Amino acid sequence: MITDSVPPSTADRPVTIPRTTFELLALIDFTTSGRRLLDILTSRHAPEDGSVAAKQRELAAALGIAPPAVTRGFRELAQTGAAWQIEGERKRYQLHPQLVGTEMSGAGERRLGAIAADRFNDQRRRRYEAATGVASVGGLFVPPIAFAEPVILQREVFELLALADLAPTGRRVLDILLARHSPHDGTAEISQREMVSALGASYPAVNRGVRELGELGLVWGLKGNGGGRYQLHPVLTDGAVSSPVMNCPPIPEVGPDVFSALRRERYAVQIGSLRRTA
Repeated sequence: MITDSVPPSTADRPVTIPRTTFELLALIDFTTSGRRLLDILTSRHAPEDGSVAAKQRELAAALGIAPPAVTRGFRELAQTGAAWQIEGERKRYQLHPQLVGTEMSGAGERRLGAIAADRFNDQRRRRYEAATGVASVGGLFVPPIAFAEPVILQREVFELLALADLAPTGRRVLDILLARHSPHDGTAEISQREMVSALGASYPAVNRGVRELGELGLVWGLKGNGGGRYQLHPVLTDGAVSSPVMNCPPIPEVGPDVFSALRRERYAVQIGSLRRTA
């Protein structure tokens, strides 16, 4: 039984995010803790203004981590402009409007972006500059985003991603696939070589990321198209799949050697919730 107080999300409206935002998120230098915290905040924000009311201890319980890790995560999110504490309110935080599709006051000149883009390798820096509109990208072939419709995800999906055992590159690969997947059948057509160009990452890192997503049952390769077509799990695509008789792999439970007891129990709760809503 979970003993820490973990307040549930106060809203059930799905989260709508532009595809270009996922493209940008894939290029920002988040750590694993920072991105997990961003996912849990996204799952709990108020749809009318993008704010989140939560104590850091509650967020630590929701993530199954120590409170100091949450403090470090908030510091990182403030540096990237993804989320910040609302002035004069100790327990309320604001998400950047690009992340939640809201209008809000107080954003000022806050920009969603990398902490240290000057440390990126040349390829990733060029992709980042293109994603932020600083410069056009040339010399790197990356399939463009072919669909204008935003990505719509249930809040439980973000809570699951906050608890999943994903390394930073695996999460970045998922962002690239979310940005490019078809709203009609949930597939994304992009090869691993093209992901290397899109992310400015090495081929082994991208390959590991794809493998991690496969082990979690979130993404799997489809035959044909030279190995460059991937199916996203229907919980990520609002139920869209490429075949009405497709056998979707289950999202697996995790063992005690991977997560703490609290994080493992939170993860199991989210899997159960998604199975009921999928």
